[in-house]
Amino acid sequence: MTLAQLAQALTELVKLRSPEDREQRLGALISLIESPAVVGALESDQILTLVDDILMPLVMQADPATRGRLSARLAAKDWVPVALVVGLSQDELAIAQPIIASSPLLTDDDLVDVLAGTTLDHHIAVASRSWLGSAVIGAILAQNQPLVVTALACNPAVDLSRSDLFHLTQASRQFASLRAPLAIHPRLTAPMAETMLAWVGTSLQSSLINRFHLSPKAQPVASDQSEMDQRLADKLMASGNLHPSAVLRALREDQRSWFMAAMARLSDLDLGAVRRMVEAPTPDLLALACLAIGLDRATFSPLLAHVRRLWGGRPGGDGRHAADRAFDNLSPTQAKAALKWALDAARV
Repeated sequence: MTLAQLAQALTELVKLRSPEDREQRLGALISLIESPAVVGALESDQILTLVDDILMPLVMQADPATRGRLSARLAAKDWVPVALVVGLSQDELAIAQPIIASSPLLTDDDLVDVLAGTTLDHHIAVASRSWLGSAVIGAILAQNQPLVVTALACNPAVDLSRSDLFHLTQASRQFASLRAPLAIHPRLTAPMAETMLAWVGTSLQSSLINRFHLSPKAQPVASDQSEMDQRLADKLMASGNLHPSAVLRALREDQRSWFMAAMARLSDLDLGAVRRMVEAPTPDLLALACLAIGLDRATFSPLLAHVRRLWGGRPGGDGRHAADRAFDNLSPTQAKAALKWALDAARV
């Protein structure tokens, strides 16, 4: 195909007004560019300039659904105008996702720009990409966003350095979502694993001890862990990042100390009160606490089951009736007041 023939095809495309016609012609143009007759012509600066000048505005001016389909089609291509690839990588997530995941044309600088100027979901997509340079990994670690660093830790295709893994290991003290993927990471070292014993749950502790032949004596005493968890709960509460879901997640991960610290901070109780609550003869106080901190009724049953698993069957009694008495009759504010009154009056 000659330059004149391709120029004519591109010029006709520009004249089309119907979005459907333009998308169809764009698809035909992409197929034409990829055909054997044109591949050689792409080595011509004139051809590449013409493609850049015409293709990019046509794609970027298309509606989102069309851009999404074209993005998926162009994602793995190496002839696409770089400016178009960069533009699509910062578009809406559904459009940017295939480009971020697969484009060989995105440089480290381009990916750092995505991390600097787009949404959290875009950042997770970057962290999940099959190849990342050290500059991109460094930018992800510097942001220290829990969902993004967890996506990085879960990405088996990324070659994390020892210092990167050490950074993630330290971050796992604060972000529980990092602990499980790090515990099975192929490049985790014994010293890193030994450090993690200080804050992972019992199941992960056993896994790390068995994997690296560690001594259980490496675990910190309970008072040290409790103090660390209280400081973390205070910090997260002050920044607005301590949410009710943290208490159930702590129980699922066998984090007794973290559950107590988070529950105490959210319910405005001391640790002694939380301990009396979970060791009470009935689950009524626990039901009141769950309602007071904003958990719903559906959450109470699995939470009670986890508490009983970790506290040897306590609190005893009928969990369904306790939930009925709390969730059917009280507001969260009333539940908080009733909880404090019951703890002070009964001293259970």
